[in-house]
Amino acid sequence: MDVFDTEQKFEATDLDKKDYGKFYDGDSYVIQNTYKERGSPEKHQDIHTWIGKNSTVDEKMGAARKMVQLDKQLEGKATQHTEHQGRESETFKSYFKTITYLSGGADSGLRHVPRATSACKQRRLLCFSKDGDKVNVTEIGRQKETQLDSNHAYILDLGLTIYQWNGNKSRTDERRTASNYLQDLKLSRAGRTKWEELEETDREQHLKFVSQIKKLNGIESPVQNGSVKYRAT
Repeated sequence: MDVFDTEQKFEATDLDKKDYGKFYDGDSYVIQNTYKERGSPEKHQDIHTWIGKNSTVDEKMGAARKMVQLDKQLEGKATQHTEHQGRESETFKSYFKTITYLSGGADSGLRHVPRATSACKQRRLLCFSKDGDKVNVTEIGRQKETQLDSNHAYILDLGLTIYQWNGNKSRTDERRTASNYLQDLKLSRAGRTKWEELEETDREQHLKFVSQIKKLNGIESPVQNGSVKYRAT
C-alpha cells in the first residue's frame, strides 16, 4: 500500500509509512492498495481519494491530479473510490489499525493551515471512540467550551506531559488504544515525557484533567465555572 499527501501546492508526495493512518483534516490524500484474490496470480488495485473536512481547493486538485497519474500508470484498470472524513468505507478502514484525525494541514496556495513543528511543543486533546471493530482518534480543536464524553477515552498531549482520561463508560478497546497511543508518544520523545492515567470516577483525578484542558484553552477561571462540559449517555 502507498499513501500520498497533497502537502505541496497542487502536488502529492509520498507519506512516511510511520504516518499511515494519520490524516490532517485540512489535507487530501491518495491511497493505492494492491492485492491478489485468493487462487489468482493477477494483481488488482484500488485507489482511494480521502478528503478532509477542511481540505482546500488546491489540496483536492493535488489529489485529483495524483489519482489521474496513478490511473494512467495502471492503464485504467484500478477501481477508484472517494472517501470523506468520518464517512470512510469499510474497505478503506480495513487498511489501518487505527485512523487518527488531526487538526490543521499543509501550507496551501490558497490558505495557510499550520502544523506543529516540534513534537514536544505539541498541545492536543485527542478523543478515542469506537467505530465498529476499530477505534478512531480525533483531535478536538481548542474552543471556549470543550465537551468530554463519558463514553470515550481521551489523551491530553502537552508535549513533555501527557494525560490519559478514561470516561466512566468508556470501552476497554478505547482505553487500550489510548494507552498504546500514549506509549508510542513516549517512545517517540526518547523518554523525556511524563505521563499520568486519570479516571473520571475519581473526582480529584477528573478535576485535574479538566483543569489542564482549561489551561490548554487559555481559560484560568475556576473549574466549576463550566468551560468544560460533560455528556454521560
